[in-house]
Order: sequence, then structure tokens, then C-alpha cells
Amino acid sequence: MKRLFSLIVFLATVSIAWSSPDSLLKKLLRYDSLYCISLGDTLRYPWSGAFNTPQFSNIDLNGDFINDLFVFDRDGGEVRIFLHTGDSGEASYIHAPEYEASFPRLHSWALLKDFNRDQKPDIFTGRKGGDISVFINVSTGSKPEDIAFEPYLFRDANDTTKRTNWLTYKYFVGGGMVFTNVYCLNSDIPGLADIDGDGDMDILSFGNGTGSIVYYKNISYETYGHFDSLDFRISYQCWGGFREDATNFKLHLNQCVGQAPIIHPHQNQRGASRHEGSTTLAYDFDCNNRVDLALGDISFDYAVVGYNRGIAQLDEITEQDTSFPRYDVPVNVQRFPAMFIADVNNDFIDDFIAAPNDESFYANFNQIHYYRGEKDGSCTKFRYQQNDLLQHQTLEFGSHAHPSFFDVDGDSLIDILVGNYGYLSGGFKHNAGIAYLKNVGISTNPAYELITRDLIPLHNAGDTGLYPSFGD
Repeated sequence: MKRLFSLIVFLATVSIAWSSPDSLLKKLLRYDSLYCISLGDTLRYPWSGAFNTPQFSNIDLNGDFINDLFVFDRDGGEVRIFLHTGDSGEASYIHAPEYEASFPRLHSWALLKDFNRDQKPDIFTGRKGGDISVFINVSTGSKPEDIAFEPYLFRDANDTTKRTNWLTYKYFVGGGMVFTNVYCLNSDIPGLADIDGDGDMDILSFGNGTGSIVYYKNISYETYGHFDSLDFRISYQCWGGFREDATNFKLHLNQCVGQAPIIHPHQNQRGASRHEGSTTLAYDFDCNNRVDLALGDISFDYAVVGYNRGIAQLDEITEQDTSFPRYDVPVNVQRFPAMFIADVNNDFIDDFIAAPNDESFYANFNQIHYYRGEKDGSCTKFRYQQNDLLQHQTLEFGSHAHPSFFDVDGDSLIDILVGNYGYLSGGFKHNAGIAYLKNVGISTNPAYELITRDLIPLHNAGDTGLYPSFGD
């Protein structure tokens, strides 16, 4: 279910209240102003729209020095903002749609990283064709109208006298130098982190047609003495010395070595292993001050973490956990998990989130897995908390939800029935259901309670696409 459901419900309710006092109409100017109860609790943001393939980053938007949540949904390209409202250690949020129009149009994936270290996270996002765009945070305050982003311009790959809005890097060929695009397959998510410990942000991304990681080293600080540039060179074509298996999701260690060869990144490499889609999270999981990798694969539901434990300063993945986190509840997200680090509960400790990345066949209900970070000495361990982060405070009705309005119980109040294509939270079959939202308010002040998600249990027959309609 996306925002169409929320919009239809809002418009229908406004029509009910059209002849009501002005105070009610003013109240309904916000589409999230209608109360809704589920399992005895009043939902905090029932009409925010649900989630399919969400991606998570931290940003303090309202200037209270507390990290809020930026959520980008690959399916539909939507941005949603949730402001933290709880105490330290509490994952409590309100939906803040007034901030969302301040963000530019984004594509495929979007991560917030403060690359220029001005305390304002910038946007890194995908582009059609496997390119990366960057938007600099130029916000001047904490009000919605103060939030702004501008495209970062790079040297054009075809004409260095011109500038373009996708990320390029310099590489050397035939005794000369050219600029070309930093590559990231649209279905992938790259790893953005300071790989070499010099203070500027580097990029790890799978090469085109390869099962190995390309390391794009940012030389801004070494070259200019500051961090407000994005000047990249390929340092290694096979960072970490591993390759992904071509058919099974595991890593072949010690498979490749060496620095960047002379090769155009948009050409497939002969003899390279298959690469159809991977998500990459660069993070020091074992606390040895070296960047490890958490990987998701397009054909699997689990995560693999490769540990960087090479000798001296050599980045080498020497061990792997194919059931991460093995010490707790392993990631199991259908399908193609993407992993994110964010402080969800405002305790200044990193938390871990896993959610689907596959737009075509993903769990669409209870699919956002939240692991709370807990300190274990100087290291952070991630402990599983729930599979419905943010979802437990909104109305979630699976795929292609569609509401109908009808007085179900004959009390002269209009109720809501919600049909859908189906729920998919595991397995390979969608189960459709008709949800019943009873109007528990009054004619001039509607409110709703979710009574059941399965008013008419037809899904046992394996039906999909149940959409109620009424007529005389």
C-alpha cells in the first residue's frame, strides 16, 4: 500500500465533514489528523503510507540535536521523514510530511552522508544507467522552508570543460587521462565509508559484470587539504581480495589481488563472474578499526558479512559469516536484503536495519527488521528487536491496497473496507484479505479502529486481488 490509499481515505473523510463546523475542516487539513486504533493502541501516523523497499539514514531536520529518520522507498521513489520524539533509548517517531517536499527527486537508492563534514548530511543517490548523483545539503535552518539541496557538479566524462551532475573519477589509459563515471548497478546499493582512515568518504561498489568490489578512493584531503571535494581514483578493482560465487551466495576468499588495471568501468570484463545485484554496507563490525562488508544478494534472503582481518594495512576479507548475526537472530528478509546503520532509538549507539531491496518479489508486511545496538566492551553487538520498525504505527495492508467506503454495521457511520492483491511476509504465495476499519467516531468527527485484516477469510483458497465494491 502506498500513499494513494491515504489520499483516498482523506478525501472521502473530508467529503463526509464538508457540511460540518469550520473547526473540523481546519483539523482535517492534515491528512494524518484522523485517529486510528489498532490492537487497542492509537497509531501515531496511521495515514503516512506503508513501506515496500525502504532505505534508512539519519538526519537532524528540526534542529533539536537528535537524529531523525530519512526513509527512501525504492519502490515508487518516495521520501518520508520521521522526527524522533522519544527519550534516549526509545524508538519513538512522528511522521513529518512537511519536510518531504524539500528533497529532490531520487532514483533507485538514496543514502545520506556528510562527505564535506559541515554537520549537514548530503544525498548520494542512483541514476538511470548505473551512475551516481550527489546533492549538497545547503539548508539554512530547521524549518521545512529552510531545508534545501543543490546538485554537485563533476567533470563531464566526454568533455572536461563541461560539468555534469553524476559522479565521475579520473583514470589513466594509453599515457593519458580521462574522466568516466563511477559505476553502481541500479539494483545495487554501494558502500559509502572512509575506507583508508584519512577522513574523507570513499566508495565500494561492485564492478560491471564482475563479482568483485571496486574501491574508489577519495583523494580530496591528500590533494587539497580539505574534505569538501569528491575527487576519486580507482585504487583496487578487487578490494578485499574476494569474489562472489556465481550461483550461491558466499564469498571466495583470496581470489584476486592487485591495483587498478587499465580498464573502462562500463565494459564487462572477460572471464568475470556473474553479478546481477548486491547491496553493500561498509562498517567495522568486529571493531578492529578496519572496514568490513555486509552484503545482500538478489536471489537470497540472508546476509553475508565479510571480515577485514588482513595483515598490516592490507584490506583483505579473510573470514565470512553466512548467517549474520550468528550470535543473535540472523537476517532473514524476503527478498534481497539491504542493510543500514542508523541510530534509531537516540542512545548514540549505532543500530542495524535490514529490509527488502527487490522491487519485484518482496515481503510486503512485517519486513523491516530492527536490531538495537548494544555495547559489548568497546564493540557494538546488534540484538534483534522487531520486524515492523515504523510499520507498527501505520496502516499496512500489503500490496495494491484499495479502500471502499460502506456502513458495514448499520450505525449510520461510514466504515472502511480495504482489499488488496495480497500479503507476503514469507514463502512464495500472496494471501489476499479484506480489512475492516470500523468508524468509532461520530458523524462530525470520524475515527477508526482496525477490527480485522481478514473480514471474509477467502484467502485460504489461495485467492489474490480481493477488492470489495458495493451497489444498489
